[in-house]
Amino acid sequence: MISRLSTQLMFNMLGDQISSNQARVFDLSNKISTQKKFIRAYDDPAAATEAMKIQTRLGENQQRTRDRVQAQQELELGELALRGMENLLQRMREIAIAAGNEVLGPDERAAYATEAEAIVDAYTQFVNSKVNGNYVFSGQQSDLVTLRLADGAPYGSAVFKHNSDDGNQRMIDAIPSSVDIKDSLISAASSATMTSGIINPVTTVAGDLDFEIDDGNGNITSFTASISVSDTLSTIISTINTAFITAGGPGTIAQESPAGYLNLDTALVTGSTTGSVAKIQLLSSSDTDLATELYLREQTFTGKEAGVYNTFEALKTALDSNDPDAIRGLIDDFDFNMTQVNDLTATMGLRIARVENLNSLAEDIDFTLQSNLSTVQDIDMVKASLDIANAQAALETSISSTSTFFQQSLRDFLR
Repeated sequence: MISRLSTQLMFNMLGDQISSNQARVFDLSNKISTQKKFIRAYDDPAAATEAMKIQTRLGENQQRTRDRVQAQQELELGELALRGMENLLQRMREIAIAAGNEVLGPDERAAYATEAEAIVDAYTQFVNSKVNGNYVFSGQQSDLVTLRLADGAPYGSAVFKHNSDDGNQRMIDAIPSSVDIKDSLISAASSATMTSGIINPVTTVAGDLDFEIDDGNGNITSFTASISVSDTLSTIISTINTAFITAGGPGTIAQESPAGYLNLDTALVTGSTTGSVAKIQLLSSSDTDLATELYLREQTFTGKEAGVYNTFEALKTALDSNDPDAIRGLIDDFDFNMTQVNDLTATMGLRIARVENLNSLAEDIDFTLQSNLSTVQDIDMVKASLDIANAQAALETSISSTSTFFQQSLRDFLR
């Protein structure tokens, strides 16, 4: 006969076995239901920690992708606006060609002036394009209207970003999501200049400085200035100007500006054109020691054309004054303005391509992280189905064994 103590011990053991099997069936059922290896972090602390790290990286990757999507929208709208500007500038160039025809009269040029005014209005709308509440061409200060132009005011008086431009562009993943169009809009024309970086130089070495000057009209003058030891600033300036004139250059090229500094400026050249085609180049054949002593760099210094609103103003003045010569003279200016816009459009295109490439890489990263996360926390459904079937079988066996044991115990007790 089984003793009372033995019966109690067996009862406890079988009860624990049933509870354990029930818990395992319940746990596996939850995992199958959620398709996760663990429900609570303490179920598998190591896996839970790893899953949390992966989820954090996923969140960061997805947030950066959302930021880039916004940046791409702004860049694409900016590119579209720039293409619209290109088309308008092309039409302005056509107007300059047509209105510059000597046979036209004041009324015909007045009609072109009216069309030109409408084109400027449309151009300004493109400049002030907005997306997601941001002015596309206002850079980091995207809350500021890009360009203000009062009704009836001279086009040359247009104001860029309330005169509060900080020059910074919006950045996404080290990629600017805007372009700086200030110079293309309102820049003033300038000659080409080159200034030394040392005050009142007195040379300690002798050598030759080889220059090439483009006056802006396509007239190029190449010359060599031979500098001697102990030459002062005034002597250096005189030597350069003499060499320039001897080589056929009209006027002068060198001066003292600001006080104490050697300065070369194409504005000094007789008949020069203030604009981006004017150039000063210190050639690489120059004596390096001498150039270094005077702090002159072997590179090209280029002037600047007027921004498009200054060109618009010049065309309006020429049309209103019925001046065909002045009108024709603006064709090259519109060509330059179009080149500026084309360059900006190309820059936009490159930045869009970079954003698209980053987004493609982000998709690959997202897929990899999702796969890693699945490996860490998702269950193998086939294995889980087999496990729960085995657990249910074990539970049924433990229940059956318990039932048999208690039937035997009861018969023993009744004897």
